Amino acid sequence: MVSAINPAYLEFTKTFRTSFRPFAILIAVWGGGFFFLMMIPSIFDMLSRLNEERTQIFFLLVSVLLLAIPVACFVFAYRLLNTFQSRIILSRTLRRFYQWQGKKLGWTWVDYDTIVPAVYGYTGVSPYGASSMYMLDVYEVEPRTRRILKGIRVSDAANYVIAQAELWEFIRLYMEAPPHNVPPIEYRLPEGQEHGIHARIDRDTIPGLLDDEHRLKRGLFYKLYFGMGAMFSYWADRMIPWIERHTRRPPLPPELEESMQWEGENPYRVIPPTEIEQRAIDGELPYMNLRWRIGMMLSTLAYGGSFLFMVFVGWREVIFGPD
Repeated sequence: MVSAINPAYLEFTKTFRTSFRPFAILIAVWGGGFFFLMMIPSIFDMLSRLNEERTQIFFLLVSVLLLAIPVACFVFAYRLLNTFQSRIILSRTLRRFYQWQGKKLGWTWVDYDTIVPAVYGYTGVSPYGASSMYMLDVYEVEPRTRRILKGIRVSDAANYVIAQAELWEFIRLYMEAPPHNVPPIEYRLPEGQEHGIHARIDRDTIPGLLDDEHRLKRGLFYKLYFGMGAMFSYWADRMIPWIERHTRRPPLPPELEESMQWEGENPYRVIPPTEIEQRAIDGELPYMNLRWRIGMMLSTLAYGGSFLFMVFVGWREVIFGPD
């Protein structure tokens, strides 16, 4: 849950949250692309009938509407790409949590000494099963009514409540205990780094499916769940480093930027990658590489196959003629 630690600040991981943006961009471009291509024959057919006075306005309006749908998809993807990417930071110097919460709210901060931590949970149910997720939030509340005034979601999602409780205990130790009492954090791949993306996805988005050596846990459920997830999210997750490199970041508040400066040796410990982890990062684990090749193939067939099929539906009469 922690991507960086030093005497001045903590920065929290957000890979799981970051994955929503490339997925939405992928769906928008995929949907807009096939809708535009499949509608081309219909649009030209309607435009060819504009010489019929009675249908002129109707066909013109329908053509504009059909063109507006893919345009709206592409504009949506463009706006997502150009939306500021937020950092979640705990300043040890200022004793505040900070997060960018959009142009309307800007940088929001809550005071560590007065916040109320809470674990937020939800359960998603689909035809393929149910899954529970838990997140750690910190809130500033009105003392008398306990009404929430503002809050920040500190953690990425986890499958277990205990993970968020452990994160809060880690934060408490970081803020209140000497460095040698703070447990070491795991090594994290830098944001925007393409090298090792499969290992990062394993650890940050599907850790509950894997053991410590990046192997799927035993049982048919884990294999099916991985295959279903990879089918829909593989290409979106592969976009995460690219999104991190190209999405704009909001400038830090002056007091936060100043408080993040520090000098000297970092007394907080970071566990270096194990041999297995390093091999996973370097793409040298054959079974992990095979698993992700299968995931890539499933995702390519799902998106590419459905794209070509929908385009074929639109062009069927052009290719084979009217029934």
